[in-house]
Amino acid sequence: MKTSSKLFLWKGIIVMNAENTRIGIIGLGSMSSAIVRGFITHGGIDPTRITASARNRARLENNCKALGIHPGTTAEVAENSDIVILTSGVARKPGQSRLELAQTNVNITKAIIPQIVKYAPNAIYIIVSNPVDILTYV
Repeated sequence: MKTSSKLFLWKGIIVMNAENTRIGIIGLGSMSSAIVRGFITHGGIDPTRITASARNRARLENNCKALGIHPGTTAEVAENSDIVILTSGVARKPGQSRLELAQTNVNITKAIIPQIVKYAPNAIYIIVSNPVDILTYV
């Protein structure tokens, strides 16, 4: 199936034209680094078409350099992205309930989403942060 569109729906599956797709990653940690490696290795995405942001700038710079992708601000990541992957949030601490984790990560997500939508209103958003069911709803 040939198309000039960057993204299209085929049998309920989002298919991307890897050559033209721009991907933004918000929160560059171990999970998103694995996602980026998958896009590059198995998805045929040029690393120069991936931009990432994270709160910890030193970690962001190191991870981006290792992966061959561009670091940026949240606005730079979202701008012109066809797909925005949100992996920001904190990990569950020992003894922390799922609801406590949910509240912390909901607050983080609510702070980030308006910034992203402002710059990428038509992007596909993928939430990869726990608890994913609650954060996807937010």
